[in-house]
Amino acid sequence: MDGRVVGESFAGLPLFFTATHVIPGDLRSLPKYLRVMFDALADAPTGGMVGIERLLAVSPADERSYSVSLLDQWPGDISEVRLTPRDPQPGDPVFLVGYPGGRGLTVSLDDTATLPLAAGARHAIYSDDDVVMYRAPVEPGSSGSGIFNENWKFVGLHLAAADRMRAVNYEVRMPSVIADAKRRLAGILLEDSVVARIKNPPREQPSTRTYASVFISYSHVDSGFADRLFNMLRSSGIHAWYDKEAILPGYDIYDEISTGIHAQDKVLFCCSDAALKSGWVDAELDRALQKEHQLFKATRTGGKPARFRGNPLSPWTSMVVS
Repeated sequence: MDGRVVGESFAGLPLFFTATHVIPGDLRSLPKYLRVMFDALADAPTGGMVGIERLLAVSPADERSYSVSLLDQWPGDISEVRLTPRDPQPGDPVFLVGYPGGRGLTVSLDDTATLPLAAGARHAIYSDDDVVMYRAPVEPGSSGSGIFNENWKFVGLHLAAADRMRAVNYEVRMPSVIADAKRRLAGILLEDSVVARIKNPPREQPSTRTYASVFISYSHVDSGFADRLFNMLRSSGIHAWYDKEAILPGYDIYDEISTGIHAQDKVLFCCSDAALKSGWVDAELDRALQKEHQLFKATRTGGKPARFRGNPLSPWTSMVVS
C-alpha cells in the first residue's frame, strides 16, 4: 500500500500491513531471513519477493493488533488499494483472500456474511468500534489476510476465529488501522538516503546465471512446505515442475509425472516421514534413479544426453530437503 495513506511524508513508499503476530521481531530488529512474497508479481524483476526495511509501528494484540512495515523496495507494479467508504452492515457479504499457513492462495466465497456483534462471539480487541464480526470458512494460519466487500474494496485484516464451530471470525477495521497508524507514525522521519534508495532503486544488470530445472517430489501431507518451496524457487528464477501447476484436469497423472521427471535436470526430494512412506514418492524416486542410470551409461559410452548439463561425469543427483 502506498504510504500516502498514513501521511504525505510517506508518499511513494511501500507499506505492508498485517496482523501483529504475523511478523516476528520488534521495532529494533527483524530476522535477516524475513521476506514478503507477492505471488501475483512473480514475473516482476523482483520475482515478487522483497525484504522488510524496518518495522515502523505495532499495535498490541489487545488494541488493534496490526503491524505496519516499510518494504525495502516496491515488489512490482501494484494497483491502488481501494478502501471501503463504509463499514459492511450485518448480512453484507465479505470475502477473505489469503495464504493460510503460507500455502497456496485461497478465497472464501461461500457462506460468508457480516454479523452483528454478539455476546456469544467474543474477540480480543479492546474496543468494539474497531471490530467487524463475520462468518466464513477460514482455515487456521490466515491471520493478516485481507477482507473485501462485494465491490472488492478493502474492509479490514482477519485476526482470528471467535467461534470456530460456527465459523465466526473477527477482523480489525482498516479505517481504524489507518487512523491509528497515522497517529503512531506522525513523529517518525525517515532518512533521506533510505527514501531515495527505495523510491529509486539501482537498475540491475540482466542476470547471465542459469539454473538447472527441478522436479519437486513430495508427499501431499507436506503440501504447505511444498507450496512455499515452489514459490521460493520460482521467485529466484528457477524453473520447477510442480504437480499442482503442471497437471491439469483430464491429464494422465502417470504420464505427466514420467515426462516431468525426464524433462527436468534435477529431482528435489522433500524428505519427511510422510514422504518416506508414500507410494507416489517412491515411484517418482524410482523413475529418477532409472534416468540417472541411463545418464551414467551414456557417459560411459561417450554419449551425451540432450538435457544433461554440467560435468558429464557427475551423476544425475537428487537433492534432499529435510
